[in-house]
Amino acid sequence: ILVAGYLDERNRAKLKEYHAKGIPIAIATDQLDEALVSVQADFTQTGALAAELLSSQLPAGSKILVDAGGVNIRSHFLMAQGFEEYLKAKNAGINYVFVHGYGEEHEQFVRGRVEELLDTDPSIRAMFSVNARGSVLLSEIVRKRGCAGQIRLVGNDLFDENIQSMKDGVMQNIIFKSP
Repeated sequence: ILVAGYLDERNRAKLKEYHAKGIPIAIATDQLDEALVSVQADFTQTGALAAELLSSQLPAGSKILVDAGGVNIRSHFLMAQGFEEYLKAKNAGINYVFVHGYGEEHEQFVRGRVEELLDTDPSIRAMFSVNARGSVLLSEIVRKRGCAGQIRLVGNDLFDENIQSMKDGVMQNIIFKSP
């Protein structure tokens, strides 16, 4: 079985059943211990790349807001970890704040928390999302606030909405992590 994309718990359970029957499984862009092979991006390196991009574009004392996604989603956690490790190792005088939450049930919380932080912390000069959905959300916030170009934005994954955000000057960089 060849699988591409994110696996929810129901799909993971079904694949484990197939594995128990001796059917080989190959997965692209996600991970399952029972898989014969898993092809995916280096998520820790992806987070470090975003930190490197933004820290090279900001003055010391700036802060980066990171939509860090779901704490239980491996790719999100590893990207946030790589981001944090890079900034700590480089000690570039750049601070960061993580906002956690992922999925439709958390979207309003994330939106509200990002808006609150932007309203109360003028040192936030950039934003990064560890996932595609968050990239769209952050772009919407920048557009609504009319601060395109004032807050640097690094998006995640290449798709129509992110491409439009680049064309509109809302987003300055996109990390495309297709394996």
